[in-house]
Amino acid sequence: MEENRKKQDARAEYGTMEKVRAVLRYMVRHNDRHAEQLSEVAHESGPATEKRLEAILGIFEAANAALAEVLAQLEDAEEGNLPDPAPEPEQHTHIHVHDPKEKKRQLARLSRVIGHLEYVRRMLEADEDCADVLIQISASKSALNGLGKQIINEHIAHCIYHAIEEGDTEAVEEFQKAIQKYI
Repeated sequence: MEENRKKQDARAEYGTMEKVRAVLRYMVRHNDRHAEQLSEVAHESGPATEKRLEAILGIFEAANAALAEVLAQLEDAEEGNLPDPAPEPEQHTHIHVHDPKEKKRQLARLSRVIGHLEYVRRMLEADEDCADVLIQISASKSALNGLGKQIINEHIAHCIYHAIEEGDTEAVEEFQKAIQKYI
């Protein structure tokens, strides 16, 4: 009897996971179509609106790529290639409290970076002049580096300051490693 219940539970779990995978497959395809539509609308709007829509499109596409990644992990797990993705353990114990205004500025800056990269993609698709493409790539790198500097300053001013107050040397060491990878 216990064996039958285990089999029923396994079938129910499989059915639930299959439903999750099916919904994610649908969402990724559906979102891809919406991204295409948004891109078309952006090109037909005025310059100011086009830039904002391009930035939004970049965020939308990044979120859809994350959904597709989760779907791929679930499908790999079903095939026995990988274990089900587990939540990543917390790396340190200090509390992350970010200034909402600073966070908003960082997200706005990231949207601009994404907009730059979307423009680079369109330039490549349109076979535009390589020199112009390189200039846009340079602008993207500069914008991304600026965002990195903002995040470093914010982290030092708030998170690392609090970690030091709490004696969390692990957080300081992890941040030092992150800085080394960043530069």
